[in-house]
Amino acid sequence: FVHGLGSIFIPAHADRPRYSITSQLGFVPPDLNYDAIELSRHTTEEKFISANPFLPKKRFVRSSDAHFIDQIGSALTTFEMINLSFRDLKRTILELDV
Repeated sequence: FVHGLGSIFIPAHADRPRYSITSQLGFVPPDLNYDAIELSRHTTEEKFISANPFLPKKRFVRSSDAHFIDQIGSALTTFEMINLSFRDLKRTILELDV
């Protein structure tokens, strides 16, 4: 559905024990057509891959998922983009190393 709207699909804070795809399903379905997976500051890509070795794509973004001011920026992803636009953001995410 999301891709049909021309958007990008990034399951949020997939490593978290609540309100995440892994807390609801217990895993990330290997056939899920996601563009990247968001990880919080509470894990590393290596730990997440180790816990989910069957993932066909290994494209991640990180964010702090901050609920308090002092948590803002505790995890982040920096993108190098030609233009500050959704089109370039989407292109940049889809071109991340897998």
